[in-house]
Amino acid sequence: QASVTKIANNLEDCIDRNGNTIIDTSSDVNGDGIITTDCNDDNLPDDITTTCTPGKDLEFYGLDDECILFTVNLGPPSGGTGRPLALGPDPNRPTGPSDAWAGMYNTGEFFRIDGVSGLVEDHVQVQPQSGVNCNPYGAAVDFYGILWAPNVNTPYLFYFDTNDTNQQGMVTSTIGGGFYGIAIDGYSETIPDDELLIQQVWLGDYSGGQGAGAYRYRPVRDQGFWGLGQGTWAKAVFDKDPNTSGLEIRQGRGLGADNRSPTSFVWLALDGLAAGGEGHVARIPIDIPDATTSTFGPGDMFASTQQGMTGAGVAADLDVWGVNQSSSSVVHYGVDAAGNVTSGPDVIPLDDKPNSPEGFCPAGTSCKPHPYTYSDFTGFGLRNFTNPQGYYAWVETGNCPDGQTLYLKVEWDAETPPDTSITMMARSSDNLAALQTAIWTDKYLTSPADLLIPPGPLTPNPTNHIEVLFELTTQTDESPKLKSFNIVYQCSSSIPS
Repeated sequence: QASVTKIANNLEDCIDRNGNTIIDTSSDVNGDGIITTDCNDDNLPDDITTTCTPGKDLEFYGLDDECILFTVNLGPPSGGTGRPLALGPDPNRPTGPSDAWAGMYNTGEFFRIDGVSGLVEDHVQVQPQSGVNCNPYGAAVDFYGILWAPNVNTPYLFYFDTNDTNQQGMVTSTIGGGFYGIAIDGYSETIPDDELLIQQVWLGDYSGGQGAGAYRYRPVRDQGFWGLGQGTWAKAVFDKDPNTSGLEIRQGRGLGADNRSPTSFVWLALDGLAAGGEGHVARIPIDIPDATTSTFGPGDMFASTQQGMTGAGVAADLDVWGVNQSSSSVVHYGVDAAGNVTSGPDVIPLDDKPNSPEGFCPAGTSCKPHPYTYSDFTGFGLRNFTNPQGYYAWVETGNCPDGQTLYLKVEWDAETPPDTSITMMARSSDNLAALQTAIWTDKYLTSPADLLIPPGPLTPNPTNHIEVLFELTTQTDESPKLKSFNIVYQCSSSIPS
């Protein structure tokens, strides 16, 4: 049966179910850069009852992990195939957790899951359009509440209004199609006396063959729901491997858009699987011309040294990450403000049993991690395009001796159109449990925010942990955008007396 699981990425949101006053959750206890899932070498995943081999730490808690908040079963007890998953705001809850829209590939159904309770709040059957059944493989919700969902390896893109689910439609690509991953960007157009947010839809080209890449659909946004199906198409292709002299067959998979200015880019995973070759991250400017195919070459393709890249995503600092299914790894690329790749690929292995064969576990097959994603796995799209207003919180722990992290300032890069604003406040504590009830500073109105002076100071400081909370507000249809931020600190023990 298909299911959706919500996992907290912040310790203060986890639940102490066993009442031992600590949060039992998977973590890299020994600091070797990877979470060991089998500390007693029995070829089974650990849980809270596991007794580790002497000298090893329990790092993986399995289903006993107290940061697993809930699991919701969806669809029939058997035969259902869950695939698309997208987050979108609850119109009745402007702050707090987003709701999740989970879809069924084989039936064209979508379920709205309350982000707080886990209850299924809505059920939508996407109807056939022009004789084509909806078999969604991915999904993304845009700023206007429209959910977009492609049929895999076809030219059909379905959509419906999450606020009025009876409004449904489908648009067919006019320049071919073999869709896979999906992403929304922040593209806008100037109209008389205003700026109209368009938000283009990007789709990985899974059809393979020479010159695969991505498709871009630009809907019409000023003609109501009808206009969503009257947009225009374009395509980007990558047809030359920088490590070879000829063309290589490849497939476009997952992708994600950044919000750089003045030029924003979509970052696409090219898997290399069709040729058994190396995966790449590829770069596409979001303003490629309408009704044409734009060709990009080696200068916009960045090798990963890994195989089977299925996902590419943008981080809060605007660096780019790729996820490699075949190699059980992720790769990181440093990217500057202009979108130039300046470092990488930095390979981070996810296989904690690299010396074991693929079939080491009792199942006998697919025992390695093989991470798989083709959607917004960093949450960048949610924060910047789907729901670019509200609150964004971040908890950071300093890399200093206990109690000796002196937090100096918070810097952020943002776009604030007229009648919009971004403010920041912070709080700190010596331990994570106390952070949740710590006192906030007053709001800092501009960057950089000096944490040592009013409207602070941050107290206590030096300390161990800091939480920053950005509030994004608007009085118009325009929304501010928090593009990146940085927390500056130093170890108090290194300050000369």
